[in-house]
Amino acid sequence: DSYKLDAAYISFSHFNVLGVQLCSMTKEDFTEAAGICGQHLYSILQDIRTNGEAEGDTEINPFTTKIEISRASKVPSGAPISRSADLQPKRMQSSHLWEFLRDLLLSSEDTSGILDWEDQEQGIFRVVKSEALAQMWGKRKHNDRMNYEKLSRALRHYYKTGILERVDRRLVYKFGKNSYGWH
Repeated sequence: DSYKLDAAYISFSHFNVLGVQLCSMTKEDFTEAAGICGQHLYSILQDIRTNGEAEGDTEINPFTTKIEISRASKVPSGAPISRSADLQPKRMQSSHLWEFLRDLLLSSEDTSGILDWEDQEQGIFRVVKSEALAQMWGKRKHNDRMNYEKLSRALRHYYKTGILERVDRRLVYKFGKNSYGWH
């Protein structure tokens, strides 16, 4: 979203890998997996690994030529790649709400019964303690005014992108076709 990349041009099934595997992918792997956006995604990943966040917020049009993309996303060659991100718990690296939920569900740590799988094979989960979840997400995003009403609005936004699907029960959600890593 930050880079205005159209997810319709990216085959997310190629990115259903662990973070370590993602970080070991080459620029060619990214280009093969994500098409025209691959080089830019690779550069963003390198910025995150090096600086802890991606630099700039350039907008990429999926119809932009490969030359224009590589110019827009140059990463200094020989830049040191920090391994400290690999040592942090996966859950703390999630920047999107749906990834945060996924990582909580998959975490071996005690999440105090905040989230629970209803049907893990189908990707269906239930929010058990809604306000506690909102507080955790608010703390993660440095927003002490976060509540479940705001959090659920963000969750509903994921219906449009295919990351989450509707389940006709209160506080129950399902990972959609554009989500990954929850299996």
